[in-house]
Amino acid sequence: MKVEIRDDVVVIDGYVNAVERESKVLTDHWGQKFIEKIKAGTFARALDRAKALQTPVKVLLNHDYSRELTSTSDLTTELKEDNIGLRAHVEIRDAEVVE
Repeated sequence: MKVEIRDDVVVIDGYVNAVERESKVLTDHWGQKFIEKIKAGTFARALDRAKALQTPVKVLLNHDYSRELTSTSDLTTELKEDNIGLRAHVEIRDAEVVE
């Protein structure tokens, strides 16, 4: 993941998540440990579905829906799946994030 900070924008470019690889050990809400593996095509199908439904995919700050930083409806946000995983190129103009 590459993060570039400019005067009025933060550019993030790189992989958000990989496919066909085991994750590190994660813990669910009940304290149970697990490892996940995302199948190839999962992100592509989700992105295709969102596009078909004309529903933008949101980029959130810390998974907080009240802190939308950008979305695929903006020309500054690109999400796509390739053979490695979900790749993102986003430009964030939120003043607090830029600071």
